[in-house]
Amino acid sequence: MIISADIWPCHNNGHVSRAQFRQCLLSNGLLSSNEELYALEQRYNDELGFNYFWFLKEVEPNRYEEPLYNAYSEEMKRLNCRETKRKSLDRERDIVEILAKIKGHIVRRGVRVIEFLEQFDSHNQYCVSREDFARGLDNCCLQLTPTELETLMSIFASPMRRDYVDYRRFCETVEEAVTQACLERAPLIVPLQHIPTRDTDRNFLNFEERQLVSMGLQKLVSAMATKRTGDLLPLFQDHDRAKCGTVPKGSLLQVLSIGGLQDALSGREIEVVAKCFALERGLRDEFNYREFCKAVDLLQVIVKRKPF
Repeated sequence: MIISADIWPCHNNGHVSRAQFRQCLLSNGLLSSNEELYALEQRYNDELGFNYFWFLKEVEPNRYEEPLYNAYSEEMKRLNCRETKRKSLDRERDIVEILAKIKGHIVRRGVRVIEFLEQFDSHNQYCVSREDFARGLDNCCLQLTPTELETLMSIFASPMRRDYVDYRRFCETVEEAVTQACLERAPLIVPLQHIPTRDTDRNFLNFEERQLVSMGLQKLVSAMATKRTGDLLPLFQDHDRAKCGTVPKGSLLQVLSIGGLQDALSGREIEVVAKCFALERGLRDEFNYREFCKAVDLLQVIVKRKPF
């Protein structure tokens, strides 16, 4: 019907005359009574004529198409929504483990936390709001969970204003990893370097596994002494193309095979040793061969100096 209606108008304003409207109905085989035509004309006629755009919109309604923006808006809401609440662990509330995690990050990357927090203290009050404290630690890339962050803010809260955090006291606590405070009062104190630990849940060993590692390393040292095998470090370095100190776990068995030590350890012992010296690298656990070689060298020195 819209094709028939578009033939008549010459002004393209969406209107036709009454006679043209009646002729269009007849050409499409729509036979209406005079009362029906009068009712249609009363509804759709205006000062310009018969408004066939309005008529066609109600007679031939198009299927409703949802705007693409709605789907885009829902997708953005899904991506930006808050993470689902997960069950917090007990170690996330342990202030000692949290501070050890932060100190390890400071030692490895040489970050000064106070530089990220004092910019929010425009009045030099040594206190910042909880939001600014969380924003400053996020800029340090400490990778703290919400529970750990809440624990820090509750421990280092300002005594006079509980909604604020005493960031100066927090910075003095975590920077003990690289500096020793109050040396002018006790100049004879020898500062001790903080050595960050790399222990995680992935390389945690129970009592049985610790015994297997101890026995396995002793058997390996004995086999190396019997076969007069040289240092294993150059063999591991050949497999370490990135020179990052770690290799895939499968390289441990390859190095032992090259050195003729594959029979010194059982499959279970090799698996536990790989777990003991595991180090997270990217999305997988790799074997920290440098720490492994240090442990083997230390055992070799102990065996040589045994009085019996």
